Amino acid sequence: MHELVIRPDWAQQIGQVRASLTEDTNIIRWGNTFYRCCRSGAPVALRVVTPDRTVALSLEMRPNDLYITRVGLATEMGRYGSLTSELFVSAPKFEHAVRSLAAGSVHGDQAFGLRSLVVFCVAEALRFDSLAHDVGFALLSVNVAGGARAMPLGHWWPTVHAWGQACDAVWAELDVDLRRASLLPAALRKGQDRTRSARATYSRMSADLLNAARGAAVLKLP
Repeated sequence: MHELVIRPDWAQQIGQVRASLTEDTNIIRWGNTFYRCCRSGAPVALRVVTPDRTVALSLEMRPNDLYITRVGLATEMGRYGSLTSELFVSAPKFEHAVRSLAAGSVHGDQAFGLRSLVVFCVAEALRFDSLAHDVGFALLSVNVAGGARAMPLGHWWPTVHAWGQACDAVWAELDVDLRRASLLPAALRKGQDRTRSARATYSRMSADLLNAARGAAVLKLP
């Protein structure tokens, strides 16, 4: 069980979960670091916990694309709601979402909006490390001078919406050998498969796909 506590070190916590759930690749991404890759397997259990650890919200995630299929008592997450881009992240808002969903005290559109907020802060943060840092900054105290302001999700909406297509575009530009090697579990790579690497190619991507591909830390399986 992976546990994420609502606090300002969100990016560090997400980084640890990301490293556990994904594999290294030999594909150099924007910024001269390497993409990680999703892996196949059984659904993964996670939970988000309030800072005082008195309330925990259970999640279930598909490892092959980091899609959260279940949040708390909901049987199926479904797609984000049409108003997700109007939501915002702050420590009080995030804690309220976890407490309400764990207690089953919200229903209908309100519950769906809060589920979307939780999924955004977990799944999209796993996919985009810079978003994880943004969420962490939003979780700083808002009650002190210079404290963080709530982060609107709308800023990230076009980028996260394009993640799946951006991943497909990155895979499509790779040569056959690099693609094959990067899809092998790291422990099974031998010889040139361990050392072969190349930069991702972005030149033929549209603006939205380019932003998503450059910002992504993880590629879904093709």
